[in-house]
Amino acid sequence: MARSRVLTQRLGCRPKSKLRLIGLDKLRGSNGFITRRHSTREHARLLQRHMLRRQLACGSYRGLRAQQGLPRNGQRTHSNAGTTRKMRQRLGVF
Repeated sequence: MARSRVLTQRLGCRPKSKLRLIGLDKLRGSNGFITRRHSTREHARLLQRHMLRRQLACGSYRGLRAQQGLPRNGQRTHSNAGTTRKMRQRLGVF
């Protein structure tokens, strides 16, 4: 069964109902249901930040390259990685 149908059944809503017609309490319930069962963008960012800190703590090459803002998987930097360099110039990081 599709996730949207499971969610609407769990909240007691009709599958074709509009968001503006659903009550605020049901929307809050759906947010809690989604965060408990599925990973969210915020959770993914938190995991990525944790992995970077762990790599920096153990002194790995990937962690050091990430800290320097350079490609960390063996990509070329002579002719590529221009986007990274441009972003650093805009932010004022050298």
